[in-house]
Amino acid sequence: MMLSKSKFLLGKQCQKAFWLKHTGVPETNPKDASAQSLISAGNEVGEIAKELFPGGVEIEYINYEYEKMSELTLQAIKDGVESLYEASFLKNGNFIRVDLMNKTSQGWDVYEVKSSAKLKPSHKEDLSFQWHVLKTIPEIELNDAYVITLDGDYIKNGKTNPGELFKKYLLTDEINLKQPQIKDEIRDISLIPEFSEAPKIKIGTHCNNPHACAYLDKCFPENIKDKDSIFTLNNLPMTDKIALLDKGIDTFDKIDKSTLKPIQQNQITAFQNNSPLVNIDKLKNFINEVKYPISYFDFETFTDVVPIFDGQKPYMQMPCQYSLHIQKNADDKMSANDSHHEFIADHDIDPRRAIAKSMIRNLPTSGSIMAYNISFEKACIITLAEHCPDLASELLLLNERLMDLIVPFKGGGYYHSDFRGSFSIKSVLPALCPEEDKNYKELAISEGGSAALVYKNMRGKSQEEVKISREELFKYCSVDSYAMFALYQKLLIIVKEREKNWI
Repeated sequence: MMLSKSKFLLGKQCQKAFWLKHTGVPETNPKDASAQSLISAGNEVGEIAKELFPGGVEIEYINYEYEKMSELTLQAIKDGVESLYEASFLKNGNFIRVDLMNKTSQGWDVYEVKSSAKLKPSHKEDLSFQWHVLKTIPEIELNDAYVITLDGDYIKNGKTNPGELFKKYLLTDEINLKQPQIKDEIRDISLIPEFSEAPKIKIGTHCNNPHACAYLDKCFPENIKDKDSIFTLNNLPMTDKIALLDKGIDTFDKIDKSTLKPIQQNQITAFQNNSPLVNIDKLKNFINEVKYPISYFDFETFTDVVPIFDGQKPYMQMPCQYSLHIQKNADDKMSANDSHHEFIADHDIDPRRAIAKSMIRNLPTSGSIMAYNISFEKACIITLAEHCPDLASELLLLNERLMDLIVPFKGGGYYHSDFRGSFSIKSVLPALCPEEDKNYKELAISEGGSAALVYKNMRGKSQEEVKISREELFKYCSVDSYAMFALYQKLLIIVKEREKNWI
């Protein structure tokens, strides 16, 4: 068996997942579009990192030709090349491709390049495995080992400077100390393919760390998504859920409610009574704070791993689209197309000034601005204000009027078992407004992560392709803002009906 660094890291994370992967078992939880996007981001960052050592030689990847790639690398070293990209080595059944290698007077420095904005433990494990292999190569003398990440504080100003974009972490001493452990781990992982059946591994926090396992459904209970599964309990740490499962407690009827938080108790009560739990006072307190006209507002954003606009940071949330439905008064029973404003910025330019000016123009100067989970909207508005100081005062006034529609649900005013412990709009809407939820299912885009990818992918597309993408984005964002109107109207009906029944 040939052990690559990705296989090594998988074996460290979970021997069962390694065995399933090695034996060709189909993945039950494959990577989604967002995960695939991160892979693309890693490739983009890797290309820019090469500029740290310009003029180097890249070792071409030849599918399954591991010995050939190793030979090409050793030949380049023999020829006197002093900077290598994707240097490849096969030794003792272990194969690595090193992002960057640079020769100094003291020996070769080794660099593992990561697209994240901070150093993680898994990065050190990755580098440690490579260092183990490199130490067995007689043709090279090693000097230092580094991990390179993006600098989260970097702000683009003009041409991107790789020396400022990245942070280097010197880890030679730490990596050397890990070598005896790495050697033992390689031995243990290399034995896994000989097992006649998958190893027995308990579920735990490792199932999603450092990466979400592609075989989660092979290990977690079949009832994990049931309304009464302990895994749906809101805000209960995974370690606590697993501890309960280890005691044979997998459903609500087996748990001691007195040990739980009020919102978790509400979950169980609503399920056991087979009826939504309503706190009329909390709902009325929220409703009494709402002022007309109500602006139902929803942002969409994108992020660039490597900033492309001045004033942009790595992974910075860049507002690029909004949808706005305005309800003039309590008697205004608007349809999805009534009093609606929408905006999508030109995908080829910095969107912030254009979207800020459009918001100021279209949002009413009074009344509540209703959003769902407003910390995101507030952060976006602050971002716009910082970028557009001449518009800052008007933009920041909007934040003072924001109201969070998640409050009556997350705050205990209304809980429905169909929420399954989640208060996201995608969980709340089907339970209260199933007719509106159908609109999501008919869309080409059904969640924010996909919307961000569609927006970014318009770069370089044809005019016809851009037109189609913009139409899909408009439809998605419009459904989001109108869904808030539908939810708020439902809350008003619930309060009215409860009060009527009390009379």
